[in-house]
Amino acid sequence: RHRYSQQGGGHITRQKLQQFQREENDPEPKIICVHGTSVAGGRCICDQGWAGTNCQREMHCATFERNQNGSCSICQSNFQGEHCEYIECQNGGEELNETQSCNCPKPYSGRFCDELLTRNVYYYYNSKVATIGPLGLLSV
Repeated sequence: RHRYSQQGGGHITRQKLQQFQREENDPEPKIICVHGTSVAGGRCICDQGWAGTNCQREMHCATFERNQNGSCSICQSNFQGEHCEYIECQNGGEELNETQSCNCPKPYSGRFCDELLTRNVYYYYNSKVATIGPLGLLSV
């Protein structure tokens, strides 16, 4: 038995579940398309606004204008890629398992690791001082 879940905590519709069940009973293995429809050859045709092998990545186009192949003309800030489906994490942050959210190094936070909250800075540097001693220069 397979378990199906949709990234981002969404729900799978009855129609999508029935499609998965049909595909389980099909002798030819099919690809699971989160926001799209599987077609012969193990490919997905993505719903509008979605991209990726399994239609699992939301597109973040800055305008409604599209190129002939359906890709974005311009991406929203902090997104890149042909379909603006890849997040650009700032300040050394890294994308978390294709979730379009960032794992931020301390003391940064926010969706793109572009926020530097005072309390995070104080906590970060105070923990450093406690670990390695006071920062500064000692002259005699």
